[in-house]
Amino acid sequence: MPEIKIYTQDIEIAVAKLFGYRSHLIVPNISWGLDFEHELDLLVLTPANFAWEVEIKVSASDLARDKKKVHAHIDRRNRIRRLYFALPIGLANSPNIPPRAGVIAVQVSDGKICARITRHAQTHADARPFTGAERMKLLELAAMRVWSLKEKLSGKRFEL
Repeated sequence: MPEIKIYTQDIEIAVAKLFGYRSHLIVPNISWGLDFEHELDLLVLTPANFAWEVEIKVSASDLARDKKKVHAHIDRRNRIRRLYFALPIGLANSPNIPPRAGVIAVQVSDGKICARITRHAQTHADARPFTGAERMKLLELAAMRVWSLKEKLSGKRFEL
């Protein structure tokens, strides 16, 4: 049986299932709207309104490049309580993963893609919960992702 390649969207879905998208607000690709200094591959908002960042990597070279980024996944406004790196299981022990970050290993098992936490993230004790306005903005961004995805899946082009 041929090996199944794991792509970014596979990791996104596996992580969303791991954390539970019925109990956590999980939004991909946060690059604007909430004033972060870097793009968040996934932002997970807990029921207590604490944010977790999930950085997704699919290759060793991608992971090595990330280590050189100036922002180093640090939120200077203290909104990120935990940082996770989600990646194929073969990269889970990479020295390029920051020590404070948790590790989510993604693998194919019995033809299914699954994720599990192999190292827990350190908790940033000074992180503050999202305000009501920040939560509402995140909900708006999530809704926008739905319509962008529907348009992409339709394969058609739409105009205003």
